[in-house]
Amino acid sequence: MDRVELCLSGEGQDDALAFTSRAHPTGAPFYRNRTRAEVVSIQQGLGWVTVRLSVGDEVPVCVRWRNQMNVEPRVRIGEQLDVSIRSEAVLLGASDIWPGLPQWNRWRGRIVLVRPQEETFAITVKLFGASWTLVGTNRVEGCIGFPQSWDEVNLVVDPTAIRLRGISEGSDSGKWVTAAAIHAMSPPRVYMKGRLRRIQCMHSGYLVAIQVASAMVSAVVEADCNSVGEWFPGMSLEVSVNGADAWIKPSDRDLPPIQCVLVYQEMTESERERVLTKK
Repeated sequence: MDRVELCLSGEGQDDALAFTSRAHPTGAPFYRNRTRAEVVSIQQGLGWVTVRLSVGDEVPVCVRWRNQMNVEPRVRIGEQLDVSIRSEAVLLGASDIWPGLPQWNRWRGRIVLVRPQEETFAITVKLFGASWTLVGTNRVEGCIGFPQSWDEVNLVVDPTAIRLRGISEGSDSGKWVTAAAIHAMSPPRVYMKGRLRRIQCMHSGYLVAIQVASAMVSAVVEADCNSVGEWFPGMSLEVSVNGADAWIKPSDRDLPPIQCVLVYQEMTESERERVLTKK
């Protein structure tokens, strides 16, 4: 069962991630697409938790959030969850144009309704081969003129922009499962100041060497941590290490810490790759 809710200004502020775009300033009305889906798989990696769901055995949906602490995800395989996607998170593209990134959710559909709104349109799209319809309020990239009913379009949704909530009575997933919620539960950590001496891009992550006092600490960070690509030798970092995990964060940026795996300098690159992909 899927439904679309029109939310007025100020509603939905409990979402841990607020969506903002040029076409949809904060406080403007938006639509919330909601449906039910079954959890198919759960993968808890080094830096991310990935949950794959199925909407009515027809549409695969991928949801991701940062794994900011060493805990089990609050969802179970086979569980029915409420899936929520805000309209401004639905990117639309014409013909062979796919907005966003290749690893995001990608579906194809046909426009069934176009409703003019201030500065934009509310475009309702029915997915091919499924009964699920989504409303998007972004422009259709690559569309010449105005979008029309019966036009075929591509839909793309960032996995981190999807919210999950338990629907069973007494479920411990009553709140939206988000990265911010997980990070808020993280215990306090003690950090040591250091300086980045070397950063090396590998096939599936980054190898960083950090000098802490007279010691050199090497760690691997997975490739999905896009901010690591902007790091440079000489920048100030903070490192936290305990018996269960290790974390790194820039000293001069208000960013959440990134989970990493400590390695030894004498390891070969193939060994570092195995450490990085080890669950």
